[in-house]
Amino acid sequence: MDDAGDMVASTISEFLNVELFTIGTTPFTPISAFVLLLAFVIANLLSHVARGAIRRGIKETGPQGEAAVATTSRVVHYVFMLLGLGIGLTTIGVNLSALFAAGALFAVAFGFAMQHVVANFVSGLLLMVERSIRPGDVIEINDEMVRVQDIRIRTTIVRNLNGDEIVVPNSNIAQSSVINHTLSDPMLRIRARVGVHHGSDVTAVQLCLSHVGRSFPHRVKSRDAVVFFDGIDPSALLFSVCVWIDDPWSAPVMRSRLLTAVWEALQASEITIAHPQLDLHVDPTVTAALAGRPPSAGQPPGTLN
Repeated sequence: MDDAGDMVASTISEFLNVELFTIGTTPFTPISAFVLLLAFVIANLLSHVARGAIRRGIKETGPQGEAAVATTSRVVHYVFMLLGLGIGLTTIGVNLSALFAAGALFAVAFGFAMQHVVANFVSGLLLMVERSIRPGDVIEINDEMVRVQDIRIRTTIVRNLNGDEIVVPNSNIAQSSVINHTLSDPMLRIRARVGVHHGSDVTAVQLCLSHVGRSFPHRVKSRDAVVFFDGIDPSALLFSVCVWIDDPWSAPVMRSRLLTAVWEALQASEITIAHPQLDLHVDPTVTAALAGRPPSAGQPPGTLN
């Protein structure tokens, strides 16, 4: 019986130590396969525990929060599995430094090719976790007002006022200044500017514009309309009236309606809208030359007999 047992043990030992192939100078055997499998199983269990902690730790609501949790969990899972692979290969005697040295050139080339992808990926994670920009927000990118449709891992989908869908790399948003009109509240101040004739009564113009602002039907009633005397232009006195609205996406339409109301009010009050003016002073010699005779004595400049 003892001889039979020794024979079975010897057979099993020989089977487990059969060299299937080599990794570098290290033979890969069934025992090596078992060790790698065990390392993957342990890494997967640790990944499961870590992802559960992340789900409980990140207190987010709505689909955006769910997307952030899912993305972070996926990254954590990949990290644990790579660590398990590295530990397993080290345990069976594979020299990882030799493998890394052999693939160093490829890794550098791959890194250069993937740097923008990685930057956009990390920026997408930051946007999802910080929630400074969310789907439905009205923002300004490169002086263009857009509405956020979806935030993905690498890109953000936005729609402009013309209805065009624009794919924006996440790094462009994360690394530049972006105006978010709906971050804490949706209120936005719009301005209508107008120039009136120099001879206009400043007080009358201010009262007229103030009435337009107060009676504008789309303004936020809790915030007063404001009228500014902006300056004196060579051809006009410049004024502006500002009102608050609660829908930034409709700002162009509301500004158009406010300008229309300003025009109608100034017309009704008989206040003259300024237009470019030019005073022309003609030299007497030029006047005489145009008339075909020399200028007479005492003739005022710029006049003809």
